[in-house]
Amino acid sequence: MKTLLEPDAPADDLDPEWLELAKEAMASGISKEEFREFLEYQKWRHQREE
Repeated sequence: MKTLLEPDAPADDLDPEWLELAKEAMASGISKEEFREFLEYQKWRHQREE
C-alpha cells in the first residue's frame, strides 16, 4: 500500500497486511478509481468529524 501512496518508497517497506488488503480489493473487482473515491470520502468524513 505504501508503494501505491508513495511510489518512491522501497517495496520492502510494505506492510504485508496492507498488501493483502490491496490484493483482496483487486480480486473483488474494485477499480483504482473506486478505491481513490473511497479514500477521498474517508478523508472528507474524518475532516467533518473534527
